[in-house]
Amino acid sequence: MVTWDERMTRRPEPEPTLFRIEAAWQRRSPSGRTLDCAIYSTDIGIEVRMGYGENDPLYTRRHGDIHAAREDAVKLREEVLKEPGFSEVS
Repeated sequence: MVTWDERMTRRPEPEPTLFRIEAAWQRRSPSGRTLDCAIYSTDIGIEVRMGYGENDPLYTRRHGDIHAAREDAVKLREEVLKEPGFSEVS
């Protein structure tokens, strides 16, 4: 039998789904950190994320399909290349 406390205790929130579909690009910042852009599948659809680590995004945007996400990643890469000091990661 379930007790009152067990019924009234809030259940933990489920972790959101975050599955990396593909890496788009990487650039080295002037400080030496790696800026990463990738396309993910989430609970709510396709998402482009750019940042200095998977759990620390600087930019996120949802898209309806993978093609739109890839186009967005290309535009982001072009914007980053305009910034001084960023270089290719080999």
